[in-house]
Amino acid sequence: MPSLRLNRPYNKSSLSISCCSPVSKKGGTSASDLKPVVERWPEYIPHKLPDKNYVRVFDTTLRDGEQAPGGALTPPQKLEIARQLAKLRVDIMEVGFPVSSEEEFETVKTIAKTVGNEVDEETGYVPVICAIARSKPGDIEAAWKAVKYAKRPKILIFTSTSDIHMKYKLEKTKEEVIEMAASSVRFAKSLGFVDVQLGCEDGGRSEKEFLCKILGESIKAGATTVNVADTVGINMPEEYGELVSYLKANTPGIDDVIFSVHCHNDLGVATANTIAGVCAGARQVEVTVNGIGERSGNAPLEEVVMALKCRGEYLMDGVYTRIDTRQIMATSQMVQEYTGLSEKEFLCKILGESIKAGATTVNVADTVGINMPEEYGELVSYLKANTPGIDDVIFSVHCHNDLGVATANTIAGVCAGARQVEVTVNGIGERSGNAPLEEVVMALKCRGEYLMDGVYTRIDTRQIMATSQMVQEYTGLYVQPHKPIVGANCFVHESGIHQVQEYTGLYVQPHKPIVGANCFVHESGIHQDGILKNRSTYEILSPEDVGVVKSQGSSIVLGKLSGRHAVKDRLKGVFLVISLSLGYELDDEKLNDIFSMFRDLTKQKKRITDDDLKALVTCRDEVTSLNGATGEETNGYVPISQISFVVPNL
Repeated sequence: MPSLRLNRPYNKSSLSISCCSPVSKKGGTSASDLKPVVERWPEYIPHKLPDKNYVRVFDTTLRDGEQAPGGALTPPQKLEIARQLAKLRVDIMEVGFPVSSEEEFETVKTIAKTVGNEVDEETGYVPVICAIARSKPGDIEAAWKAVKYAKRPKILIFTSTSDIHMKYKLEKTKEEVIEMAASSVRFAKSLGFVDVQLGCEDGGRSEKEFLCKILGESIKAGATTVNVADTVGINMPEEYGELVSYLKANTPGIDDVIFSVHCHNDLGVATANTIAGVCAGARQVEVTVNGIGERSGNAPLEEVVMALKCRGEYLMDGVYTRIDTRQIMATSQMVQEYTGLSEKEFLCKILGESIKAGATTVNVADTVGINMPEEYGELVSYLKANTPGIDDVIFSVHCHNDLGVATANTIAGVCAGARQVEVTVNGIGERSGNAPLEEVVMALKCRGEYLMDGVYTRIDTRQIMATSQMVQEYTGLYVQPHKPIVGANCFVHESGIHQVQEYTGLYVQPHKPIVGANCFVHESGIHQDGILKNRSTYEILSPEDVGVVKSQGSSIVLGKLSGRHAVKDRLKGVFLVISLSLGYELDDEKLNDIFSMFRDLTKQKKRITDDDLKALVTCRDEVTSLNGATGEETNGYVPISQISFVVPNL
């Protein structure tokens, strides 16, 4: 879900930190008044450390951290955080991706000109300012133009190294990728970069031998730091540590550069993986404040730094950093305030503002059906307790059934204080459906007084069966016999050993979670758009995980809810066939015409097939009207329609 971005200035005076040592100010010392221990900063040599046990801290809060959903920062906020990171004494701060936009370029340049030149007079400390770039000359040149103003400019050039990325993302051979990486390093050096880092994207899923080759060639080309990223957060600590050990032992020239680790937290072990990398010989850790970042985030700076501080001497041969840990809390709170990455707090604020603007009802939807009942109930309780004005409006719940608990989640929401339930007859809906009206209503009727403090509805439950049967008939989505409340077997008793589907004849309804025909099918235009971009946007389960083989296109059902993106995507396949024989090409004008005709067709037919699209394409210039739909049920289950076209002169 998106998170709140605050634009107000950061209020340093609102923070106070109590220290173990005596302080002169009553009530504690302001975080902004804390001074690091006065110690001269060692000379920064890009490829060499002052001490074999010293671990550089490479903070990527302003680049990778900002990629957290809803975590976008304004340029002034990025500058303020950069100054706070300097107080924290990070060795390197990666501040952005200059080629991505003009605003990003200017922000990186501003930080390089200011924070990148603010040398601490007592210690000599000044942060290295780093920009990221793909292995493309344009990216690298933009990075140089943005960070060259810093006292210590640095570039991180990344390239994909896993088989899946090289095949589908780069569409290049291993040899081509190696040359691309090495030539990019050489180009960066030619522009003026002294400090060049080569990053292996998705290194955690890459072949070890290939990593040795690409790192070796990059070092030969002039890289001063190399890193292997667990980009998708798939590695386990022992596994990642062994990978680092292998690369440290088998990569030509590796002892002449800094080895860095970059871990994502998809499986909750980013900190452990980072520490495992340090134990295996890495001497640069790439982290973000509060662990924010893409998907489930990155290794948190505060966890990694404090692990090294508390256990580095005893467990890791004396490794250490120069982070001023007294600044951790102030930095964490600043980043939290500016990114707003507290989802519950964000919900409270957006609901509160909506209520203030005049909303009379608010709801929080479990759109992808991922919550468990206790979890969803706790969320509703939290929002009821912490949202301004919530007692003056109706709180509603809306639950999807992907894990089969939509009814339970809805009831949990009611128990937590919700007083509106959003349901569908027979539980039909996107993918595995919604909370079924009949189940929720009868649960409240039968157990509301005893378990839920007397809650009730005014539904005329005597109409439930008639309503269910009407919806089945009109939608073609027939309920399985053992469906609660409205199934044919609901009040039938027969003992014996039960088989499944084929042997019993009890076929599952299409929207049955996990195994229903609609479980991985999408009809909403918004959902289709998301699925076409990335399946995980609206699917928490993989079809392959439960033995279902589906292509992306087969999950898209074209109908009246479909948008241009889905129609255009399906038309690509249709045009591929037609163009071979008729020479058609899909342009914007044709797409507009076809989509308009598609919309007309959906008024007369529930589902639009590829044959329908082919007819629309080939008859676009001749079709003058749609002559209506003739409905027939070919299998007693899904209504099929036939469309006849009126085409002149054919």
